[in-house]
Amino acid sequence: NMKLSSKIFRTRDFKTWETLAEKSNLPERVFYGALVFREKIWLFGGFDGRRYHNDVWNSADGVNWRRVAEKTAWTPRAAGVFEFKGKLWLFGGGVIDGEKSDNPNSRNEVWTSTDGINCTEVKINSPKLPSGTSVVFDDKLWFIGGNRNDGRFDSALFVSEDGLNWQSQSAPWTPRGAVAVWVFGDKLFMTGGKYSYTEPNGDIKFVYSNDVWAMSRR
Repeated sequence: NMKLSSKIFRTRDFKTWETLAEKSNLPERVFYGALVFREKIWLFGGFDGRRYHNDVWNSADGVNWRRVAEKTAWTPRAAGVFEFKGKLWLFGGGVIDGEKSDNPNSRNEVWTSTDGINCTEVKINSPKLPSGTSVVFDDKLWFIGGNRNDGRFDSALFVSEDGLNWQSQSAPWTPRGAVAVWVFGDKLFMTGGKYSYTEPNGDIKFVYSNDVWAMSRR
């Protein structure tokens, strides 16, 4: 019963929203990767309520969209992408838990692209694939907070100067995932997030955080 829309809205203050298009040729998707790259908005993969995709779309104005790749080298998935060192990076991604996957290993893959269309799989130097919320800060790539493969949450953060070689660092906050991170001035901020545990009766309990942490450039 998922209802999706191709409406386009715009805001300058996150309070008042302007409707740019009641209907557009934007693919009706959720769980896609999106970012601004080379003065265009890009959309990667995602789920349309029936199946996952591995196509690529872009738009110069946010209203008129063009599919620039029908199928990419990476398999259909919910994808998260970001720009670092002049390249687009896709770390992991996959299908919703319980859904059938054509590529069960997708969550362990890393792909890069210089043009958003032609992608190359790369191998990274890390005991496990970094997870969490990605952000570029101090000319480095960071992953903050994450859900481990065993279902537990980390308080650690991962950092890399080139996207390939990674180091894990301890963090002072409690273990959590789904955090919000942003750069303001010369500091990196982190807030929110949640973790879960199983109660004796089998119920899963979620604990949410609202503390705020900041890190300065070294």
